[in-house]
Amino acid sequence: MQLRRSTLVVLSLASQALFLLTPPALPAQNIAPPALLDSAAAANPLARTIADEIRLAGDYLIGRGVTRDPSQAAYWYRKAADQGDPNAQNQLGYLYIWGIGVDRDEAQAAKWFTRASGSGSQPAKLNLAVMYIKGVGVARDVPF
Repeated sequence: MQLRRSTLVVLSLASQALFLLTPPALPAQNIAPPALLDSAAAANPLARTIADEIRLAGDYLIGRGVTRDPSQAAYWYRKAADQGDPNAQNQLGYLYIWGIGVDRDEAQAAKWFTRASGSGSQPAKLNLAVMYIKGVGVARDVPF
């Protein structure tokens, strides 16, 4: 059985659009509780690294070791994203597209996916491409 080229394109695009269907899943991470991070940061201001901020954001997002608080998750992702971390920028884009911990804002999602894409993040490039194809938060680029 042969599939028409247009069917293959639609199937390909549908498989790439999965980010719009499911909220982001974060890998399990083991870190010290926030109180330990705070005491380490007090002893050494450089102790709180971008990786710590990302882990802390993930903890707040799913409630691992702390009370689940999506607003705090967005705060910590934003701190890491503002320092140029492409993974944090991509995660912040997810939060904006889903309205998790922040007001839903597709234009902000596109902004953060664009920044992460500029840093070479492959998932962010895919997310941004799907946004352009669907016209979500940006002007539709590819007519279908």
